[in-house]
Order: sequence, then C-alpha cells, then structure tokens
Amino acid sequence: FFFAGFTTITGYMVVGMKCAKYLSPKFGEKLYFLYACVAFMTFSWYDQTQVVLMMSASAGCLVMINLMGIIKLRNQIDFSSKK
Repeated sequence: FFFAGFTTITGYMVVGMKCAKYLSPKFGEKLYFLYACVAFMTFSWYDQTQVVLMMSASAGCLVMINLMGIIKLRNQIDFSSKK
C-alpha cells in the first residue's frame, strides 16, 4: 500500500508543478510547492473520512471548472472522430 500511495503522490506533485509553472512561469512552481507542503502537513492530522470528503468536494469543483471551459471553448473543440 505504501508504494502505490507514494507513486500517486509523486504523480500528482509532478503534474501540479507543471500546471502551476504553465499558469504562472515566475511564481507558479514555488507557490504550488508551498501549498503542497502545507496541505500535506495539515491533512495528516485529520481523520481519513474528512480528507476524502474534502477531496471529493475538490474533485467536484474541478469537474465544474472543466465543464465551464468546455462550454466556453465548444466552438473551438473538434469532437468528430475523423482525422
């Protein structure tokens, strides 16, 4: 279980840092690393059910943001299966 969890955290960290660097080349990577450290230390003190609830709420918010982006860019996205 430890190995599977460690690789997941590493994957999230790498993707998050790349996204943060893309969004803000000057401060993104540093701010994301600071946020990740604070979040990791904070959530280690909470019960697992509370953390899962927070993660589910965050996932729901991310889905809503993605849907807004898809709706906003629907004219620029090609959904056809032809290449």
